[in-house]
Amino acid sequence: MKATDLIDDLNRRFADDDYGRRAPAALQRSSDGAVGSFQGLRLSTGVETLFAADGGISGHQAVTVVRGPHGRPLSAWVPYALALDAQAIGWLDRLVRTLHVFNARAVLSLGRLWLAVHPLHLGAISGEFGAVFANLLARMRVHPSQIVLEIADADRMPRSRLMQALSGFRTHGFGTACVLRGDDPGAFEQVLSLHPDAVKLCRSHLYAARASLLGRERLARRIAAIRAAGAHAWLRGVDDLPSTRLARALDADGWQSGLLDARMLGGHGG
Repeated sequence: MKATDLIDDLNRRFADDDYGRRAPAALQRSSDGAVGSFQGLRLSTGVETLFAADGGISGHQAVTVVRGPHGRPLSAWVPYALALDAQAIGWLDRLVRTLHVFNARAVLSLGRLWLAVHPLHLGAISGEFGAVFANLLARMRVHPSQIVLEIADADRMPRSRLMQALSGFRTHGFGTACVLRGDDPGAFEQVLSLHPDAVKLCRSHLYAARASLLGRERLARRIAAIRAAGAHAWLRGVDDLPSTRLARALDADGWQSGLLDARMLGGHGG
């Protein structure tokens, strides 16, 4: 299917609910992929590279690049601040992930694409977790096994809801990951109890490990606990040689650079 025809097909699917019927076309063709449109904002795709412990490329993390009506760069959280109800949040979050898959299809041969799932979207879903997105992927000839769905702030959501979400995602073949931002032991234990495929520790853990021996020992214990629980341990913010050496020394399974790849994939031209 030609790119333009595929975008038209995806737009028909995004228009097939109450919110979508009131919204303008979700996706538009650009010179180098597609861009999304939401409440006057322009959404495009960037990627951060994920490296395996041996230094090879393991995959990519999609990052939403947001610009305002006059081209001013905005935080990726701004569109969600404009989504005023559960239906709008669900529509937006699914649009963002669909946009990223459309733009990143060329790099799927290098490894899986990691996509964030907004916590409010998990709370808004009333049907089967992962079902609608799996159908959208099928239109793009992408299998859920090529995607990792990543949940941030898992410690702030009801455990039962998170278990439902992860179970639904796995049923459809998606990889699963949870992001741990802070240093709360209770939050860490809750994330491990969910049994995701991977746990990603944010850059604050790495900074603490570089700052003191105590921080390094704490991070080493966390990585060991993640692996003992049967999950892969990932670190964010590994963007220089000392950080890379530390990640290897601590036996992390992989790491995320935290730097946008030079290949800003979609919607940055024309």
